[in-house]
Amino acid sequence: RDGTEFPLDVSPAFTETAAGMLFLAFIRDLSGSRRSDEARRRMEARAEALLEAASEGIVIVDQAGRIVSVNAKAESLFGYTRSEMLGRSLEILLPEQLRGIHAGHRDGYFADPRIRPMGRGLDLVGRRKDGSEFPVEISLSYVETEEGRQAMAFITDITQRRVVEQASRQAERLASLGTLAAGVAHEINNP
Repeated sequence: RDGTEFPLDVSPAFTETAAGMLFLAFIRDLSGSRRSDEARRRMEARAEALLEAASEGIVIVDQAGRIVSVNAKAESLFGYTRSEMLGRSLEILLPEQLRGIHAGHRDGYFADPRIRPMGRGLDLVGRRKDGSEFPVEISLSYVETEEGRQAMAFITDITQRRVVEQASRQAERLASLGTLAAGVAHEINNP
């Protein structure tokens, strides 16, 4: 504000939300002053508050697939506490039959990271601590950190959407059967 220049580190991240593309910039003052340390703490607190306020579950993993951060929504989606997830393999959140192939997909993403929806056209499934499975939609992004590149998964439980889609398909089938039955009745009554 006063025109003073100082060294800083910027770590960009992008995510796609229902409202559109969101750009996040994690900025760190490198001057080492007491003031910059306080500014860094405030910025980290704001970034943490943003993660916690998200309506989607957010799981951040390192290149080895270890969970390094989660938000409260991810805890509620998967039924694990934060401490139960941190440091563990991301695969604990996947159905057992998908765990073996997921590492290859993860390595492929880290080799060519970009913002994208995951599994377009596929039925993606998450696995809760109790072993139950639920349909999910996932968007991926990445961030460069001091610890290296990390992937950010934005996870939405789409169970309700699937219920509505199934009810809509069933209503369409019933309407078709009704039309067919009316046609048959007309043919029977009007030979």
